[in-house]
Amino acid sequence: GVANNPQDIRNILDRVTTSPTERVEGRVNINTASAEVLGSIPGITRTVADQIVDQRPSGGYRALSELITLSGDPLFLGAVADSLGTNSQSFIVRAIGKAGRMTVSIEAAVVIENSRPKILRIEQAPFANMAERWQWAEAASEVTLLESQ
Repeated sequence: GVANNPQDIRNILDRVTTSPTERVEGRVNINTASAEVLGSIPGITRTVADQIVDQRPSGGYRALSELITLSGDPLFLGAVADSLGTNSQSFIVRAIGKAGRMTVSIEAAVVIENSRPKILRIEQAPFANMAERWQWAEAASEVTLLESQ
């Protein structure tokens, strides 16, 4: 019965958590994430990611249930709720670097402490096809050239 009742879904999303801690690792803050980051989450289409960013209130979203009308699918938010949050100081940073034929993918967990980023973990991704595994739609449009010192 909950799947067909938007008010029940709102109440559950706004009041239920599976963690007793204030900080929940592994969630993307919908108030600070770009459409590209949101679109990398399985279950969030590029259209929905754009809507989240374009319709972001000036003071930010206060609750996940504010996203319930974006998809048109009442089960959408339930499918992605564990990946999203409205207040976070933890981030995952992913990058793919290429030099000639060599490609290296890295992922870092970063937390903001005292207004400064602190890297908690950084590791090289284990597969050659990380852009596909991270569900990146296309390669980055920005190239940075580094000179050897």
